[in-house]
Amino acid sequence: MNSDKESHGHDDIGCLEAIEAFYSYLDGELSNPKAIEDFEHHMSHCRSCFSRAEVERPVSYTHLRAHETI
Repeated sequence: MNSDKESHGHDDIGCLEAIEAFYSYLDGELSNPKAIEDFEHHMSHCRSCFSRAEVERPVSYTHLRAHETI
């Protein structure tokens, strides 16, 4: 049987790595195309991380907007 990486070309990053990359991804600071692809792949199949990201995204957006008005 092929691993996920072999069959789909993605590194199956773990939840901790995905959450650590989350804010960099939202801020456009995650510039490595492979890292972006691996992050998006993880988020597409991990309901736990996806749910956490859905909660965190509005908080991040509000924080960013608050800093723009200062």
